[in-house]
Amino acid sequence: MVATAPFPGLLYNSERIQDLSQVVAPPYDVINPEDQTRYYRRHEQNIIRLELGKELPGDSSHENRYTRAQRYLNAWRKEGLLLQDAEPSYYFYRIDYKTPSGEFKTVKGFFSLVRLGEYSPGGISPHEETFPHPKADRLALLRACRANLSPIFGLYSDPSHAIIEQIEAVLDPTRPGINLVDDDGIRHRLWKIQDPLALRYLTQQMEKKPVLIADGHHRYETARTFHREEGSEASDWVLMYLSPIEDTGLTILPTHRVLSGLSIFEPQRWLHQMGTDFQLTSYPFTVRTQSGECQRLLEEMASGEKGDHRFGLYASGVPAFHLLTIRSSHPVLLQSGIRRAFEGHILDIDVLNKILLPNYLGLADPSRHLQFVKNESEAIRLVEGGAQWVFLLNPPTIQDIRALSLAGERMPQKTSYFYPKPLTGLVIRLLD
Repeated sequence: MVATAPFPGLLYNSERIQDLSQVVAPPYDVINPEDQTRYYRRHEQNIIRLELGKELPGDSSHENRYTRAQRYLNAWRKEGLLLQDAEPSYYFYRIDYKTPSGEFKTVKGFFSLVRLGEYSPGGISPHEETFPHPKADRLALLRACRANLSPIFGLYSDPSHAIIEQIEAVLDPTRPGINLVDDDGIRHRLWKIQDPLALRYLTQQMEKKPVLIADGHHRYETARTFHREEGSEASDWVLMYLSPIEDTGLTILPTHRVLSGLSIFEPQRWLHQMGTDFQLTSYPFTVRTQSGECQRLLEEMASGEKGDHRFGLYASGVPAFHLLTIRSSHPVLLQSGIRRAFEGHILDIDVLNKILLPNYLGLADPSRHLQFVKNESEAIRLVEGGAQWVFLLNPPTIQDIRALSLAGERMPQKTSYFYPKPLTGLVIRLLD
């Protein structure tokens, strides 16, 4: 089980910055260089200068984006652009959004401190592997700023939704402290929870709840590393956004794989071989019909039988999409030795990483060829702009993620994409 606690958040001063949509940003790991430049230009006090500062010519160990982030943070506090609440609070956070398919949804949860601990099914549990470079980057930023700038996204179980209902019962739904719409048309609203009875109720209820990390594995592992360095009481806690795993507003998007830089590129031969071993359906297109055929492919991918594995393929220079179907009973899978602890299940990403990429494309270690893309249109544009292959994937289910985590296993990096992500800059947690 986990321990949670309210905290005095650091928030932008809405009297000084009236349009808070100008100073918030997504978390660092979904910001590309073009986005970074856009947020820099948008406002001089945009959180991007703390969360993902630019590297400059002449940077050194004494002058770099981390030391600049520290100076910005200190200056903005001194100037009153960022104000720390006088009393500890939980912060109720509601996100209203439209999915890529056009469905309107709402996610509800709250910002909280969570005590760090070793990974365990009954406490904090992960579901994805991590990369060393992002952890080194986040650790340098945490050392410099001594603040949790971006929350970890955690999920807890509450089938009755009693916790969220109790929170909403003590709040005025018409008077959020923050109410903004971001670049994607997503509405973000935030309320402070300061009622003593509500704070006590939340803390007591969460003592019974394990937490699954949906997003922010690098930040969590970085926080643990920092605590091992410092050993203080403050460093033993980290900022999280906590939401019930049963929330029907949760959306998981796929993360597609784009491949480039292959020394041998023989798409027709590889497609023929895949079609010989598995079921391959082609969707030829023209410039006029490409969008419609792509949509048709995605619909077919989503309609497969339970346990089967379906992938969308698109190769540079081949004017067709391809649906690759691998039955769960296929000898290649049965003889592969790939098994997950939960129900002997095999994930799509396992089939891709351990069968398709090494056996057909000859990539035992595809890491230097891979680019992770959440949007199929962007993935296709990359292939048309010089990349060689895209493998379109279905997203994992929340049931698979939960079962895998409880079994003590992890998915490969960048397998799931929880959407939408909590904004950075709504609430900051200071360690000092």
